[in-house]
Amino acid sequence: MSAAVHDLRVRSDNAAIVALIEEANQRSATFHRLLDTLNASDGIVLIQEGDCPHGERACFVNVTMAGARRVMWVKVQVR
Repeated sequence: MSAAVHDLRVRSDNAAIVALIEEANQRSATFHRLLDTLNASDGIVLIQEGDCPHGERACFVNVTMAGARRVMWVKVQVR
């Protein structure tokens, strides 16, 4: 996992997803602001590669707790 992404609230253990997060952060002002908002929150977003229902390319899966922090699970199709 990239140190830059690991220190942030939006994380993945998938190198391709980490690279996409970093690229989107650099290229999109809107995505950069979204990451800033999430980084200022008390939650963590964990993004994993996976399939979503109805052929969607990304989907929200679940919210769990890790101590006092919310962990939001998201799946995306990388291919």
